[in-house]
Amino acid sequence: MPWLEVNHKHYEKPFGTERWPQDLEALCSPCHRKADRARQKRNGRRVRRTVPWAWIIGGGLLLVGFLPVFVAGVTQWLAVLMEVASDVLAAVAARY
Repeated sequence: MPWLEVNHKHYEKPFGTERWPQDLEALCSPCHRKADRARQKRNGRRVRRTVPWAWIIGGGLLLVGFLPVFVAGVTQWLAVLMEVASDVLAAVAARY
């Protein structure tokens, strides 16, 4: 069975306030594309599927949430690297 996609019958209401089945319907991918084209013809314009500012805000939130984990990982990696470098230098110094 193919995956079902949520199709917005119109974009009159803000995202998150739509109601089922008045505003939304579940369609297979080919039917979703057909319904999008039909809605575009009715409205006389093309509606983007993704909102650029939503990607920017989502990416920013992801970065803010991931940044502490990334910094902690880099710090830990640098500590291990410094320990290895110290051991190598100690071994070289002991040899000469």
